[in-house]
Amino acid sequence: MNNFKAIFQSRDPKQVCAHQAIPDKSAASISFGHWCTQVNALANALTMRNEQQWALFTDDALSFSIGLFALIEAGKDVYLPGNNTPATANRLGEHCQAFLGHWDTSASAIDTEHYLPLNAADVQSTRDKTEEQTSFSPAPSSQARIIVFTSGSSGEPKAIEKQLWQFEQEISAFSTTLKKNGVAWPASMEILGTVSHQHIYGMIFRVLTPLYQGNVFHSQQYLEAGQILKYAIDQSKPVLWIASPAHLKRLPDQLPWQQAHQHLVDITSSGGPLSSEAASLLNDSAGASALEIFGSSETGGVAIRRQFSQLQYWQAFDDVIVSAAEDKRLVLASEHLQESRYLMDDAVKFLPDGSFELLGRTDRIIKLEEKRLSLVELESTINTHLWVKENSCRVINSASRDLLCAVVVLNDQGTSAMTTLSKREIVKGIKDFLQQYFELSLQPRKWRFVDTLPVNSQGKIDTTEFETLFVETDTQPRAQ
Repeated sequence: MNNFKAIFQSRDPKQVCAHQAIPDKSAASISFGHWCTQVNALANALTMRNEQQWALFTDDALSFSIGLFALIEAGKDVYLPGNNTPATANRLGEHCQAFLGHWDTSASAIDTEHYLPLNAADVQSTRDKTEEQTSFSPAPSSQARIIVFTSGSSGEPKAIEKQLWQFEQEISAFSTTLKKNGVAWPASMEILGTVSHQHIYGMIFRVLTPLYQGNVFHSQQYLEAGQILKYAIDQSKPVLWIASPAHLKRLPDQLPWQQAHQHLVDITSSGGPLSSEAASLLNDSAGASALEIFGSSETGGVAIRRQFSQLQYWQAFDDVIVSAAEDKRLVLASEHLQESRYLMDDAVKFLPDGSFELLGRTDRIIKLEEKRLSLVELESTINTHLWVKENSCRVINSASRDLLCAVVVLNDQGTSAMTTLSKREIVKGIKDFLQQYFELSLQPRKWRFVDTLPVNSQGKIDTTEFETLFVETDTQPRAQ
């Protein structure tokens, strides 16, 4: 397995490294030599500073990559939050001594003495003013500490410490896994994404993997699928789209799939399960379903699958050994895990060939009214109602007791029913249906109907937004 240090030392400085597009400025191709110059210059500046723990956030993947490798080169500890809000900055202020990138200086934790701006425009503006680095390239330590955060879908984001060697191992294992399963991606493909590079999935596949393998990556986070397809068509270039279930299940009806087909190498999806309905629609439109990547911030990549293909069941990464515990939970052993054995909260069923199916989260089994209830089973049952497109159920802790709450997106038939029935009647209709499967005490007590589920950028339910829907106001109608 190669490491970044060896890879960088052998790469041609004239090779294109990234494509950067900034609003009100022309797009530019950034060479690897120019990228090295920027990394080394920033690393030298950081080496002169005493702060050890740095928080890094930028909206631009190119400046992010420069900041990340400069901090590593300078021997600093890197904290990578999911956003740059003042509240996040203040929480990071308890652990970090300085901030790099793009931050809101209104946060009390940030002062000018310990804040180093790093803007996308700065990288492009120096492109023609500096010579390409040819004498040396960054030599990042594989022992560098990188602290990532969980999505916070089940509460406060949790800090997870990683080291660069773990990402090197994971990228190498992922590449081997693809080859073993007959997935071949051309070296000439460009990496475009609709997910943030500040989260571990986006960072690995939008930034680290292309730098490791020599692909061109795009600095901007695309907002719509149509933008990615248009680029592939207009430039006639092979494109890999880094996506998430949140994007893939809300694709517009009219997209130029046929024109883009010969240029769209593949679509990856991670951050949560891609429903069979969304996978089927994508398969019908694009001609192939997405390559799904199962994993977490704690474990890194675990397995891949592609629904409606020979790879329809989960296949473990080449360096991951999977098994089942006595309670049917998935157990991992891997070289890129710091623990020798990691027990996940996912129930699993193994097939004779060693592939497996995921049966739902075991940590979503709750105790309500002294009875056990699987929220996964409840949500699946609600989804079978003729009015329901999708839903999410959660327990909200109120002052007096725990309340089971449901947020529901209606399908066309349900939306039509809502025009003639009251919300109370819609709720009654769904609860009457649930009575066949769940006793009344195990049914949601509060209901909200929305156009889309409250999810974060990774497609996971945002706990705070979910609970906000159930804050009673004078104007908000109650549906229960």
